Amino acid sequence: PNGILGARMMRPWIYSRHPRRSAACFALFWLVGAIILFAPGCGFWQSASITEKHLKNGATLIYRKEPHQPLVGITCFFRLGPREETPMNAGITQLALEVVPKGTRSHSAREFAEALEALGADISSDVSSDYAMLQLSAPKKTWEKAHALFYEMLVEPLFPTAEVATEKGRLLASIRASHDDPFDYAYEKLQMLLWGSQSYGLPKNGTIQSVTQLQRNDVLNWFEVM
Repeated sequence: PNGILGARMMRPWIYSRHPRRSAACFALFWLVGAIILFAPGCGFWQSASITEKHLKNGATLIYRKEPHQPLVGITCFFRLGPREETPMNAGITQLALEVVPKGTRSHSAREFAEALEALGADISSDVSSDYAMLQLSAPKKTWEKAHALFYEMLVEPLFPTAEVATEKGRLLASIRASHDDPFDYAYEKLQMLLWGSQSYGLPKNGTIQSVTQLQRNDVLNWFEVM
């Protein structure tokens, strides 16, 4: 982003009224950028090779060490997601990932959020038609503690009834808001028309009918299968 912004800001200066000067400035700009990008010490130069390991629990671990980076990140992909949803439970994956950080057996929702914030860590989620994921990002110096919280969240989620109700309300509000957007609403209807009741025809946030009937045990059982 900074490089793009820099290019946009320098464009009026590069393209001046003098063609030769403009060409020289343009070439110099990209030459300096290339030197910075591929110089020793840059991530593109020192990135290690990708390593893949198959763990005893059936999971596949893919990682790459980049010691020069100030942050450590981990992304957990789930094979079970919207692709396995039905018209009856559409949106359950999205709801599960929104609720899972809202408390564990050892930490309430507030305690968990404060512990992450104290470590400078962040947990995010994403859902697509073919997969679902949870992602952790944390500074190297607090990585071990942040990873312990992330692991705790994955294996000991509490799914408090109140938090499920809160997130379900937010998800329903998001669905209603999407119906007010002509493009989103038309795209949703097009997918339903093309795919019918198959999972690809279902919106990832679900429908008003499907999300309304989801209960705490439904969401918890779905996440355990994930």
